[in-house]
Amino acid sequence: MTRIALVTDDLARFRRTPYFLHPLIEAWQRFGWEVLPCTGVRQLPEADVAILHVDLTRLPESFQELSRRYPAVVNLRAVDISKRRISRQLVGPDDDYPGPVIVKTDDNSGGVGERAVRYRTPVLGRLRRLLDQRRHWTRTGIMKSSQYPVYPSMRDVPPEVWGNPLLVVERFIGERHGENYALRQWVFLGDHEISRISFSANPVVKAKNILSSEALDSVPDSLRALREELGFDYGKFDYVLHEGRAVLLDANRTPTGHSRKEGSSVPKYAAQLADGIRCYLR
Repeated sequence: MTRIALVTDDLARFRRTPYFLHPLIEAWQRFGWEVLPCTGVRQLPEADVAILHVDLTRLPESFQELSRRYPAVVNLRAVDISKRRISRQLVGPDDDYPGPVIVKTDDNSGGVGERAVRYRTPVLGRLRRLLDQRRHWTRTGIMKSSQYPVYPSMRDVPPEVWGNPLLVVERFIGERHGENYALRQWVFLGDHEISRISFSANPVVKAKNILSSEALDSVPDSLRALREELGFDYGKFDYVLHEGRAVLLDANRTPTGHSRKEGSSVPKYAAQLADGIRCYLR
């Protein structure tokens, strides 16, 4: 029987969060395979392959130990997915850029994983949460990814943003289709993949504001090169097309499920990707 070790940073949070890996696990279990979840590297199960599912922007060094324990480890090379690492659209206060900009957290997905760690300790965590809630996001660097603000120009960005290392400013590059904005998503595991485009009236396209989606036939070669550069075996890239080239907006190695409009399709997507794990079985 094939055994897959699922190595997380917080198994309780993994179980209560709608990660896309959940339907993949169900697909592997239908194959008759065993998936063995654990937190951290202290008590690792015997397995044929390990999947590293750490919902933190920067991979703690302790997880590199997995390379000595398993024949293959999915996503072991994807050590840093911060905006400063993946983005090619960053601007600084001294840059001469006249167009619209967007402010994001440097940490992945609004820093949700880092906040979970920050608030984990019962007493100190509650105190930190209260203090964070009383301070403005420009000072805490805390906001949801669905709330990233878009400004008409760099001069409209709050001054505090430029001095906050938890925040970054990017050129806002939107892909328009008529009156709507578009976001392209590429989800992959090994040599299996799904590619879709979604449309929204909102310039920041998120699952809750998607109007419709449809399948895409191909993925730009430049994104495939970036996937290799960033060390991704499994994950999701969000991107747009601008002046004939792909612009990567987000790279996530712990993607969550698709929008509610596509809820019934999630098992189908998982079935399409599940066999990609065979690339790492020796």
